[in-house]
Amino acid sequence: MTYEPETLTLTKAAPDDGAEIFALYRSLIGEAGMAAWHDDYPAPENVRDDTASGSLYVAKIDSVIASVCSLGDDADDGFDYSNFDKSVRRWAELSRVGTLRAYQRRGLSATLIRFALGDARMRGYDGVRLFVNELSPVAIAHYAKLGAHYCGRTSAYGHTFLCGEFTGDLGIKETV
Repeated sequence: MTYEPETLTLTKAAPDDGAEIFALYRSLIGEAGMAAWHDDYPAPENVRDDTASGSLYVAKIDSVIASVCSLGDDADDGFDYSNFDKSVRRWAELSRVGTLRAYQRRGLSATLIRFALGDARMRGYDGVRLFVNELSPVAIAHYAKLGAHYCGRTSAYGHTFLCGEFTGDLGIKETV
């Protein structure tokens, strides 16, 4: 299913979107699939830095930010990157994906992620990595449906994560 209301706008976040994005992140703490999110993460600095680097994408419905994702340069964040495709020359990392509860399970985050993956390809990335908490079966299935290939496990921040990657055409599929 693809989410296509007439009021949907896909774009990069603007600096004045920060408070609304941070509120969206806060609203998801404790929700199933968000096991690695807590009072200190994601932080306002993540929103500020992702926005400043042009790596934060939003889906707006009637001017309300309904979904968000970060997709940009790899973070030097303590994860083990040895499981990923060695032929990729330039990696981006997909992270901090969240959708307001009222808009979940409608294909909105899939639409936003496909938009961000297409932009990543235009920005010269030939691979996108992601780390998915192994306790998040819905997220694991969601990214696989979008074309992510799981290639291993790693531990960081007290959690175990599946290592996922989009390579080649960055996994972009027309239907989800």
